[in-house]
Amino acid sequence: EDTEDPEPVPTFDTMADQYLAHCAPLAKSTREGYAKLLATHFRPHLGDKPIDSITTGTLSQALNRCDWRTPKTRLNAITVLRGVFELAFLDGHIAVNPAARIKGTRLQRQPPDPFSLDERDRLLCWLHEHRRPWWPYFAFAFYSGLRSSELIALEWGDIDTERRIVRVQRARVRRETKGTKTATVRDTHLSPTAMAALQTQKAATLLRSPLVFLD
Repeated sequence: EDTEDPEPVPTFDTMADQYLAHCAPLAKSTREGYAKLLATHFRPHLGDKPIDSITTGTLSQALNRCDWRTPKTRLNAITVLRGVFELAFLDGHIAVNPAARIKGTRLQRQPPDPFSLDERDRLLCWLHEHRRPWWPYFAFAFYSGLRSSELIALEWGDIDTERRIVRVQRARVRRETKGTKTATVRDTHLSPTAMAALQTQKAATLLRSPLVFLD
C-alpha cells in the first residue's frame, strides 16, 4: 500500500514565526521585543536547523555566544526560547522542551534612586529659565507622579480643573495607546504646581490636539 510521506520537521525559524503569531494577544511592545530577541540572538544561529535537532547544549552555546546588556535581557531571551520550544512540544514535533532546562540568572532589584527635593527644584528652575517650553511637562511629571507612558497619552478631557483631579486611564508605548501598566483607572489629585504647569501648557497644545503634551 502507498503511504503518504511524513511532513518535514519544521525549522526553528518556522516555529519562531508560529510562536510570534500565537503572541498576537500580547501588547505590541511585548511582541516587538520578542521578535527582536529572536532576530538578533537566535535566528542567525538556529534558524535553518530542524526543531527536533536542537539540544539543550546547542541552546546554551547560542546563549553564551551573545553579549547580554543585562541579566534581565538574557532572562527575557530564555523566556522566548521556552515559548518557541513549548509550542513545538505541544504540536508534537519534539518529545521534550530543551529550553526548559536552561537556567536563568536570579536578579536582585536595585533600590530606587529618586531625585532629592533640592535636585528637583534645581532642575525645574533651570528648565524654567533656559528651556521654558519643556518646563510644564517636567513640572507636571514631578508633581503628579504619572509614568512617562501615561504622561504622553494624557488628554485634556482627562483633567477636571474644578476638582483638581486627573484621571489616568491610558498609556502610550512605541506609538501604541493601551491601558495603564496596572490595568486600572485611577484618579490623582493635583497640587498647585501641577495645575500651574497645565495652565502654562494650555497655550501650547489646547487648541492643537486632544493630547496635553506634544512632541
